[in-house]
Amino acid sequence: MHRRSAQVWFQFPGYITAVNPEEAVYVRAFCHAVNGSRLYLYYMEVLDVQRYRVVRKPEAMLRLLTLPSRDQYFIFPFYLN
Repeated sequence: MHRRSAQVWFQFPGYITAVNPEEAVYVRAFCHAVNGSRLYLYYMEVLDVQRYRVVRKPEAMLRLLTLPSRDQYFIFPFYLN
């Protein structure tokens, strides 16, 4: 690694890691927009191991992902490539 290209990463509130505050603000705004629009549901699947099924419908995935944590033992979300 070249000495001049090394950068220090900082941890910002909301579990955001960035090089400077401007990038952290951008990442936070982007994450807020994605979570608000729920577009990420179209690029993922949820495996429900307890019921032996794969959930692909966004409405059903949202219902499963918003369950209380005590009911999510056998639910595994993963993103499609």
